[in-house]
Amino acid sequence: MQKIYNKTTQNLGPLTLLCVEKEKITQDFYKIILQKKFESIVFASNAEEGLEIFLQEEVDLIISEPSEDGLEMIEEIRQMDKQIPIILASATKDIDTIIKALQLNVNNFFQKPLNASKVLDAIENVTQLITINKYVKKQKELALKTLKEKEIYNAYQEELALKKELLIMRNDFSQELIHNSLYKLDIIYQPHDTLSGDAYSARELSENQMFFMIADGMGKGLSASLSAMLLTSYVNHLIDTKKPVDYEKLINSAIAYISVLLVDYEVICADFILIDFSRKLLKYAKFSMPASLLMQNSTQIIRLKSNNPPISPYTDKIEINTCDISEVSKFLFFSDGIVENSTFVEDELYGDYIEEDFSSSLTAQEFKEKFMNKVESLDDDTTFIFIAKHN
Repeated sequence: MQKIYNKTTQNLGPLTLLCVEKEKITQDFYKIILQKKFESIVFASNAEEGLEIFLQEEVDLIISEPSEDGLEMIEEIRQMDKQIPIILASATKDIDTIIKALQLNVNNFFQKPLNASKVLDAIENVTQLITINKYVKKQKELALKTLKEKEIYNAYQEELALKKELLIMRNDFSQELIHNSLYKLDIIYQPHDTLSGDAYSARELSENQMFFMIADGMGKGLSASLSAMLLTSYVNHLIDTKKPVDYEKLINSAIAYISVLLVDYEVICADFILIDFSRKLLKYAKFSMPASLLMQNSTQIIRLKSNNPPISPYTDKIEINTCDISEVSKFLFFSDGIVENSTFVEDELYGDYIEEDFSSSLTAQEFKEKFMNKVESLDDDTTFIFIAKHN
């Protein structure tokens, strides 16, 4: 190996030439005439040694004889690198050899016995190709580095965003037992993306009053997620600061707050549920949400349908209804991410199965397992609140 420095190659960076040549006198000839072109010239006495050097070192140009072994070496190199310039130094004029070399995308030829001018001309003709290859490789490396840095940054921001979302959502029932431990509460929250359009709040307004909200920002991406999170954050703020909490005023204030922040045709679907165990009543204002499910007398399912259109900048009044829950043993409130998921049965959505699975499930985990066994994949954010009498 001979190290040579040349200002003409400075912009290309250090270049390495691999010469596959068995004759020592020819190797010396290459050294003399090419010492101004390459920083490094590496010699191999045969094709096997040449392939080994190519695999171990970063080579910019190859000069080789068109022997049978030499063509086999070029074929193997071309399978790994289709861009590296290759020049054949040939003493033969055999047409089959030349055709095979062309099929292997050899870039140039020069005849033996060697002529310095022809060798230099052949080298000069591939210099531009070397320059392009170097430039493209450098740009790819820079692009990959930038992409990797961006991915790391985005992953960090997504992690922070998820932490913020989880901090905004509130669940006062850390022990999962509510109303003197007579009921068990489970909340399943499964965002489809980091920026979830779903949000929830589970709050204890008093010893006997429980408030539940599920918000579903319609659409995808940041805007829908921000709307759902802003509404949830504001509702939690009202509950934390306005004592005692008036259910109807809470809803009106929340809608007045969020409606002016909605852009273009953006809307929010939401459930505002108040369960009063002392009075055995459930109050609900549902804004284009799927019907909530209640199990009464262990056999009958009550469906609480939406009684309001979706929240929009034009929402000016709300409808609140009540339901007797004296015989209700379990409740299921959920976003549309559950019912709109595709199932393994063609053309059927999970909404076709939800009542059956709810009826036969004793816990949220059991219900979730049945849900996951039927759906192909989560097509949307999935949130549900499952409340059942605790035995």
